[in-house]
Amino acid sequence: MWLPENYFDLPLLNPEIQSMRRIDYIYASNLGFLTEDGVKGGCRRCEFYRMRNTEKQPRSVESLRVGRYGEAVAEVEVDLAKKARIYVDDEVSVIDHKHRISGRVDLIIIDPAASSDPYIGIEHKSIWGYHSIKGTIVPDARGRFMPKIKHIAQTACYANILSGIKRWWIRYLCRDVAKTRKHELVILDNGRISVSGVDTGLSIQQIHAWADSVIAHVRTNTPPPRDFTPLYNKQQLKAAANRGEFGKTDANRISRNNKVYKGDFQCKYCDYSHTCWAGETLPYDMNIQQALEKLRK
Repeated sequence: MWLPENYFDLPLLNPEIQSMRRIDYIYASNLGFLTEDGVKGGCRRCEFYRMRNTEKQPRSVESLRVGRYGEAVAEVEVDLAKKARIYVDDEVSVIDHKHRISGRVDLIIIDPAASSDPYIGIEHKSIWGYHSIKGTIVPDARGRFMPKIKHIAQTACYANILSGIKRWWIRYLCRDVAKTRKHELVILDNGRISVSGVDTGLSIQQIHAWADSVIAHVRTNTPPPRDFTPLYNKQQLKAAANRGEFGKTDANRISRNNKVYKGDFQCKYCDYSHTCWAGETLPYDMNIQQALEKLRK
């Protein structure tokens, strides 16, 4: 039975609102890097299915609301920029016809103290929870700071298209404790991407290679190879543990060959996981539905 409270959910479930964005160009927010070691960041298959207008797995009202909350936090920052009189523009549409990428820059501000290059392009990322702020707002276990790879790809793409703006920030906003931190991104002359003075080892050319690969598969209607997996097997678990991706408890369980349910985050909440992994048997003899239920607990 629908009660007045439930009417707040209706706009989130409106198909027109959910399908306002175009499907013939790659979303900049979904970009990744195609490197010699494989894909990093966004999943090519996910973008392929979206561009082929594949039916999505229904999303919960809660997950849709989380997305709106993130937009609301970014809107607050835009309002603050206006009040500080540094606002230039927001939601600025950008497009790269050659590589078929489109997106919107969250905010452009002006630095009143700058003697040169006063304009700054900003991509806002709203996050919450301790695991999300590690490395983005507070140091990770090794004392390092670095944005998420997908966020680097998106912001670097905008910086490459709007090359007249020399200064770019990835700015994280933690909505449960209200902490913020900016990471300054620069594309070097050779296309390499530097973040806060650190060479990421990634490049704008790798973004274009990722995008070109997706478009080639869309044109032939053949899904790209799977770049990620929803559930790691024992070898993948050990490799990830050796890279320091897990806490001590999980690392110890993996070293003792105990069952640990971990996978790539790209698959965990993907709209197309059920299509991508239909009929496949995953580790521990699970199907995709069973694996996602374990991962989301």
